Amino acid sequence: MRWVWLCLLSFLPASAAATGYADLGKLEREAVDDALALRGLTIEPDPQGKTIAEVHVVNLDVFLARERLPLLWANVFHRTTREHHILRESLLQAGDLYDQDRVEETVRNLQNPLFSNVVVVLPVRSALPERVDLLIVTRDVWSLRFNQDYEAGQGQLLYYTGSLSENNLFGWRKQVAVVFVMDQGEMAFGPHYIDPNILGSRLRLSAAFSWIWAREIGQIAAGPREGTSSRFSLEYPFWSLARRWGASAAFGHYDGVIRRFLGTELRPVSLDNAAAVPWMYHQRSLSSAESVTRSFPTPSVIQRVSLGHEFSLVRPTFTPDFPYPEGSAERDQFAQKAFPPSERLSGVYLSYELFTPRYRIYRDFNTFDFREDMRLGPWLWLKAGRASGALGSERDFTLFQTSFDVASDWLAGVQSMGVSWESRLQDNGEVTDQLVRGRFVLASPVFGGAFVPPPVRVGLTVILALLLLPVVPMPGDLAVPGMAVVAAGEAVV
Repeated sequence: MRWVWLCLLSFLPASAAATGYADLGKLEREAVDDALALRGLTIEPDPQGKTIAEVHVVNLDVFLARERLPLLWANVFHRTTREHHILRESLLQAGDLYDQDRVEETVRNLQNPLFSNVVVVLPVRSALPERVDLLIVTRDVWSLRFNQDYEAGQGQLLYYTGSLSENNLFGWRKQVAVVFVMDQGEMAFGPHYIDPNILGSRLRLSAAFSWIWAREIGQIAAGPREGTSSRFSLEYPFWSLARRWGASAAFGHYDGVIRRFLGTELRPVSLDNAAAVPWMYHQRSLSSAESVTRSFPTPSVIQRVSLGHEFSLVRPTFTPDFPYPEGSAERDQFAQKAFPPSERLSGVYLSYELFTPRYRIYRDFNTFDFREDMRLGPWLWLKAGRASGALGSERDFTLFQTSFDVASDWLAGVQSMGVSWESRLQDNGEVTDQLVRGRFVLASPVFGGAFVPPPVRVGLTVILALLLLPVVPMPGDLAVPGMAVVAAGEAVV
């Protein structure tokens, strides 16, 4: 009954968007004041339906004199985002009719914490009669970063990642980084590159490559180089809700050694009538995915249909130092217990997505004072696919996946819940690889423009693994048939 009630609430009208100066946060108003003074502009109170004569872009420095911070000198070492790179992200250009919905969508397109911490788009008075100008105000964030994360336990460094990144290369909104990742079994190092808008074409490129070395067990030291990994994707995204076509292509590979740990030591694999051996094997894998999507947008609901192809190849093999000879029973036992399925899969799929293009603006939810847009209403995703030998697959099966989520702003808070299910139907009628997930998120109502102090948020994710296969190794854990796992749950007060 609660689920039905939330579904009904999700269809109630969302609160009005923050469309005027008075609706802005403190830092946003200060940025707008700076931009208006810099360009000698004033806000237009009645812009709707007027033709845009000119679009002004003002991008403020990371550190400002009015804040009286002793860091103004650091602006010399930061290239602020070039104005034409911001302008080309706008859905409204000179000659277009002013439309508040497209203004809000432009703000959402420009919102990216890697580039800007302030994004405001407002109408301003034009020098031409019966016209209106558009003012886009942004403020850069410091883009040269050294990020780290680590996990330690039992007196050892279990995981570490560090990256030196320039998140706004030459002010072009492009990201380049060198990344180092170390887990218990290996070390990887290599370049990453992301271009969210190649030469203004709206094409998005993401690429990464890593060299892989073995890690000396329990030590921060590299052993021999064992392989490489890569990922590459090229996407033509839906950069506007009104767009009707999108497409994507992705490729990835891994060539290295897989190790499973128990505590700080390699997990042993027990063998009949023989000594246990460490859980370690070599694996080569390839994957690719291509899809084309047709969107059917309306003001109240957006539907998208995708046709795609997916390919994956996994080939596990023994490491050269495996202690038992070829053809031995010990090799067969180890492969049966430790190897993932050796398979080549190739299939086509058809998917359907539905959501409501309704958004509410929050503040002080995940950030302080800044605008945060949250999509409300239902979201539905269905997928059916078929892997077949006619497409080069070594196994024939039918794939089913579905997800449903609903978000509401009841009492000006946030309520969101969702569920997903996926499964494979083999040609012999056997149902395998079933997985069910559930999610629930609650945030307290907003009063006086902020969440009730203290803000209370509860998140819960429950994963129910209904795997109809024997125990299967999964990243970081083992999935047992019918095992329910609480993957994440938090209550922050």
